[in-house]
Amino acid sequence: MSYITIPPPKPFAVYADDLQQGGLSSGFAAGAIFIVGIVLLVPTTITAMECRMGTATGNIDMGIYDANFNLLVSKGATAAVATSVNTLTFASPITLPPGRYWLAWVDTVGTDTVYEANSGLGGFQVAQRSVSAAFTQIAANSSWQTTTARIALLAKVQGGYP
Repeated sequence: MSYITIPPPKPFAVYADDLQQGGLSSGFAAGAIFIVGIVLLVPTTITAMECRMGTATGNIDMGIYDANFNLLVSKGATAAVATSVNTLTFASPITLPPGRYWLAWVDTVGTDTVYEANSGLGGFQVAQRSVSAAFTQIAANSSWQTTTARIALLAKVQGGYP
């Protein structure tokens, strides 16, 4: 008898918690980059990232770091839209091989609110933030610290979930 090896299916979206779950949180340090860890099991092409904002008066940026915190892609500072899912589309899709990555988010205003991972669902995630709070967009950074803030982020997969 012979067996056929079937590769794992390509994901429809890659996310660090559902954008519709969890709750609004505030008090994030303006200019600090917040990251949450993910694992990809198959090559995956990412076209954009999303977060769900409550109040929004500043600029946001979202991007992706590799396992060693090397910046791979980001959109650049973009005006945040209040009470809405904010979608930031990258200039070009990026194909990521299987491995560990960090989804990143930064806001320029500390009083804005954003949805965080539901405490009942998100306890498995690894979350960190930049020690510096001087960023206006996602950038190279070498100094991180653990945080309990787990921003709910979604990376849109090419050909996946609309």
